[in-house]
Amino acid sequence: DVLLGIEPELANVVSSARRAAALIDQLGSPRLRIVLDPANLFEVATLAEQRRIVAAAIDELADRIAMGHAKDRHADGSFATAGQGVLDYPHYLACLKRAGFNGPLITHGLSAAEAAGVATFLKRALGEAGIALVLDFVFNHTSDEHEWARAAKAGQAPDQLLMVATDVTEQRAAQEARFEAALAQREMLVKEVHHRIKNNLQGV
Repeated sequence: DVLLGIEPELANVVSSARRAAALIDQLGSPRLRIVLDPANLFEVATLAEQRRIVAAAIDELADRIAMGHAKDRHADGSFATAGQGVLDYPHYLACLKRAGFNGPLITHGLSAAEAAGVATFLKRALGEAGIALVLDFVFNHTSDEHEWARAAKAGQAPDQLLMVATDVTEQRAAQEARFEAALAQREMLVKEVHHRIKNNLQGV
């Protein structure tokens, strides 16, 4: 049940929606899908050019889009966090809705301090676009340091899906190490208790 997502990006060999569609057609695998990030489809463009590029890409890829990305571009072409650049989000989300997209929308490349603001921006934009998603799954930090993280854990999140992802590899590895250590200690204690019970029974 594994799907492989191809993300067209100007700096990659698969640099456009058309090339991504051609690659999927050539390989002929039902497991190939598209990860669409509109900010990767243009660098510096007028609003009209940007809208044309994004709309054409979504029309070209349509039901092959399994996941949407949400970041942005500054006017000079450099990347920005969602809502802080020139990407026309109402147009992007309207195109996704028209294409029947109902997958996850994932924002990335932002700091923990930016997460709450980006979440608010995307939730508002999704609501205005009339895109109703069924899950609000926000994660960026493994602690309760941020108010939005505490609200999500308490089940107070809105009924829309938003994933805010950063690399938690080191934290996860540390958690697994602690779990393995606790498991080893438990097994040692069980063996010790078993040994003492056996000795006591022999003494009786």
